[in-house]
Amino acid sequence: GGPHKVQTLLAEATLQVQEYMEPKSAHEHACVFIMPTYPTAAPRHFEAYLRPLDFIYTAVWNALEVPVTQVPIGLSKHEGLPLGIQIIASHGADSLSIAVAMELEKGGVAGWTRVGPVCDSSL
Repeated sequence: GGPHKVQTLLAEATLQVQEYMEPKSAHEHACVFIMPTYPTAAPRHFEAYLRPLDFIYTAVWNALEVPVTQVPIGLSKHEGLPLGIQIIASHGADSLSIAVAMELEKGGVAGWTRVGPVCDSSL
């Protein structure tokens, strides 16, 4: 029980994810998962403390020790807060998650969005 049981479960889950994501033959390519970074638009400062389980979208991949690239995809319509997706690759395939993110940016699907002026000269 206790911490040893959690470590064992995480190790097993890590192996399962890695096995699932690895190519099975020479004709198969490595895969990525694409999913939201957060269940809502980015929370305002300190708001995330009120919803502690929302971090699971990113924490699970950190616990499984696989590479993830966070990709901004724009701003929410109502609040104007950042939205993002994450590209998850298999262990050691950091370059794959980054390459997918770069292709999404080249295709206009993702990328940084300016929210306002960098410097306000009226201050």
